[in-house]
Amino acid sequence: MKKYCLFFISLTFLVACAPDSPSTTNSNTASVTTPITAVATGPIQTGEPVKVDPDLLSPHVGIWHYESIAGIKDAKSRDFYAGRWIDLKGDQTFTSGIWQDQTNSGKWDFDPETQLINFFYDKNEGLDIQYKLNGPSNEITIYLGNTPKNPKGIQIKMVRYPDRPTE
Repeated sequence: MKKYCLFFISLTFLVACAPDSPSTTNSNTASVTTPITAVATGPIQTGEPVKVDPDLLSPHVGIWHYESIAGIKDAKSRDFYAGRWIDLKGDQTFTSGIWQDQTNSGKWDFDPETQLINFFYDKNEGLDIQYKLNGPSNEITIYLGNTPKNPKGIQIKMVRYPDRPTE
């Protein structure tokens, strides 16, 4: 009896996994495709940040430089982060930019339980909207990808400085 059951299960598996038979319909009709144009290079987070106790935010407040990037193989994509900075303020707002120029602003929040930091950018620059934090120490923190809203898996070493970076 076991042999028959095993045979029946194997036969069912083989039939279920067999490739589809070729189509018998006329395939001489041309297919029409519409080109897709990418408008935004990254997500924009909507809504409002969650209000967080200022004491929990204080270790994260300051001007942070995107010091080094890991998890991105091509140099052009890594160059995107050159000279970038973000100035996190205690009132849960921020400004950000490249070198001495401010290019964006927005709001942010932080969940001390999950260690997730969320950015609500005013405009889309292709930057990620969420990271898991490893740190911070007094002057260094690591932003980690692989979060619910950031599946890229990149890691960014953020270093706190008193001013914006210079070229």
